[in-house]
Amino acid sequence: MKRSLFWSLMILLVMSLPVMFACSNDDDETTSDVSYDSYYVKYEIENGKQVTYASKTTREITYLDTRGAVTITVNNTGWNGTFGPFKRGDKVYMTFSSYGKYSSNARLSVSKNKEAFAIKDEYRDATGGKLQYTINY
Repeated sequence: MKRSLFWSLMILLVMSLPVMFACSNDDDETTSDVSYDSYYVKYEIENGKQVTYASKTTREITYLDTRGAVTITVNNTGWNGTFGPFKRGDKVYMTFSSYGKYSSNARLSVSKNKEAFAIKDEYRDATGGKLQYTINY
């Protein structure tokens, strides 16, 4: 009888070991505290197709970085910049004017925690416009 009780307790102990180790409190991978998420925003603009024969050679761009709105004038055919970190709920945007005789292709992309950038707003063949997105993932 004692031998049967001993083996029953041993089987119960062996079967409960996986449960005891699976219920650890230091499981960092399941933490989903969004306050630690960091987001980076990439603004891109490039020339599209030719729309006029104007001689304008500059483009004005206003974008939001972590310090606030910034306005720049660029003399080349395209521009891009990556800024952050932003937090969830932040509203980001970029406005742009046309670049001389060409339309503009513009993109606003967001990356969360060093993941790949995902396009959140885009214009194709625009003569100016505003891209915007509220970070919500």
